[in-house]
Amino acid sequence: MEDNFNQIDVTEKDTSKSSARVYVNVLEPADPNFNLENKGGLITKHRLTFNPATTGMSYKERLSLTYEAFGWVCYADSISDYINVLSENNNKDIQAEVTELLEHVLMLRRNAKIERLIARSSISKAELYAPYDSSKINFATNIDLWSLSWAEAGANMFISGSGGTGKTSTAVQFARRAITEKGYSVYRVCSTDLFKALRDLSRCEKAFRRASEADILILDDVGFEDHYQGKTDDLHKLLDYRMRTGFPTVITTQKGIKAWIKMFDDPDLFKSTIGKFLDKSYILDFSGTPFYKR
Repeated sequence: MEDNFNQIDVTEKDTSKSSARVYVNVLEPADPNFNLENKGGLITKHRLTFNPATTGMSYKERLSLTYEAFGWVCYADSISDYINVLSENNNKDIQAEVTELLEHVLMLRRNAKIERLIARSSISKAELYAPYDSSKINFATNIDLWSLSWAEAGANMFISGSGGTGKTSTAVQFARRAITEKGYSVYRVCSTDLFKALRDLSRCEKAFRRASEADILILDDVGFEDHYQGKTDDLHKLLDYRMRTGFPTVITTQKGIKAWIKMFDDPDLFKSTIGKFLDKSYILDFSGTPFYKR
């Protein structure tokens, strides 16, 4: 495990391999039992397709998808028979009209759900929909990280790198896709704010629950806090719970793991926890010219 810690310390990387402004070295999970075909907690929790591609489908196929989305699968045959009877009696294509009506209702429900998820994410719309030029960032991997298959398989993500290289904005883009394309709940919280809340008896229970129950948790800017003392156990419980339930956690940091692991009151306990976390994580090391520098 010490080798893993050495690998993800923030260091200058050779960016000559990439024409992009920021080169991202990607290490896949070290857990030998992990693969992208695993069904993580997100797949179990969200059984319905949030945004199915219906292009080229017949009205019957599209109607079948709406039955599933509304939870009417067990009544699908009876409803279809009734619609067919209506079509015959009225000499109209009732199936097409019903399909389009239900799809419109689903669209309204989907948009309302997205609004609720954004409001709960602690990410403003301006940040969520901010311009993001993915061509400036080169992920050194053949895996399509934007598809979120890693999250659906229950993997975590550890993003390290110097300031201004796009770590947080990349994490936010993962959040945008999770919310708008998948319907997953996301909670982004600055690590400092979370640890302050965990030390406040009036807020600790709510803060822990919110961080533990989100489909995807983004723990941002880890490594600059002075609130670790006495809270190793809380972070251990948080990460352990999320790993056991298959809910992914994204950590962003400007410091290597060895630099901030020493800040905990029980480094050995935290080292054990973060070791398990990293074994089931995609490790992204951002290097290159910070975007705010010319």
